[in-house]
Amino acid sequence: MGLVHKPAPHFYWSTDKIFQTPVFNTVMSRNRFNLLLKFFHINDNQNLQNPNDPNRDRLYKLRPVIEKLFEKFQSVYTPNQCIAVDESLLLWKGRLLFKQYLPLKRARFGIKLFCLCEDSGYMYRFRIYTGKQSPTDAIDIQLPEECKSFNTTEKIVVYMMLPLLNKGYTIWMDNWYSSCRLFHFLHHYGTTACGTIRSNRIPLVVKNANVLNNETAAFCFGPLLCLKYKDKKDVYMLSSQHDETVSPVKRRRGRPPFLVNTKPRCIVEYNYNMGSVDKHDQMLKPYSIAKKIDFIRERENGDAPSRLKDRHFPDTLVPTATWKKPQARCRVCSRKGVRRDIKTICPLCPGKPGLCASPCFKLWHTEIEYGD
Repeated sequence: MGLVHKPAPHFYWSTDKIFQTPVFNTVMSRNRFNLLLKFFHINDNQNLQNPNDPNRDRLYKLRPVIEKLFEKFQSVYTPNQCIAVDESLLLWKGRLLFKQYLPLKRARFGIKLFCLCEDSGYMYRFRIYTGKQSPTDAIDIQLPEECKSFNTTEKIVVYMMLPLLNKGYTIWMDNWYSSCRLFHFLHHYGTTACGTIRSNRIPLVVKNANVLNNETAAFCFGPLLCLKYKDKKDVYMLSSQHDETVSPVKRRRGRPPFLVNTKPRCIVEYNYNMGSVDKHDQMLKPYSIAKKIDFIRERENGDAPSRLKDRHFPDTLVPTATWKKPQARCRVCSRKGVRRDIKTICPLCPGKPGLCASPCFKLWHTEIEYGD
């Protein structure tokens, strides 16, 4: 919960001198917080679309909050001149149709967001990726006519910049978004852009230019500068606000004295301004919502877990051709911090948990807090 981290949610209401934080008790009780969290709801399920409809709104249950935040982020603050567009990943390891895998992100698995952030880390606009666009939330209808032939990544950049066009902003992007066609469009609408670009999107005269280490080959076409720089590997840059000037930089690899090399100015400024979304993620780290919350369900209220209902009988794991010595970890022993591999399971409980025949099988099916 924010900057105050504790092992479990109930510790925020603890009266122990070690864990006590009085502000939580003054706002509401622990049981009321758990009750509100349990029944927290945003949208009306009576208007929920058919789950088998491929064009349904996959964020229907969160749509009011998303739209409110989307509007407020733009109305309460005006970003600085330099802004960057990039992807962010919200950690999520559960089942989700539009869960993404981005190996270069810290979370790797989760919900992908397209973010437009300024250098302070403030997110001005965002869009949650839910898979292929549906007619209900397509961005094409909001874009200018000349954007109909753009690909998906180019449309995302234009969509993010819609309220900021013709206002003298500079947008930074990586090679997943940048293209000559997009930069021409942004320049036409009074917006400069700079970013890396993939080798298959640049003219052959730039790609085939022979340059040595720490050397540059620059080509201009109208308002655009296309540049090839040789470092450890070829670096391709596209910009509508720079020229081919270079700046001295210190190479900080190895021991002092550090060597002084020259790099194109567009690369130096790109490295400085492109970290806006990463800074946004860094500032959100103390407020992570990816937490496991255990709800205490009272048996007397008739809301007991399924493991405390019906009749359960133990069974043993059956060997297969690929699993000759099957074993499962005891769920109760694991809660107590003990690792014990056994063959006994409960076939009726969800997930078929491994349980020691005695006493764990009895504790699992009779006690709410089986790990105490």
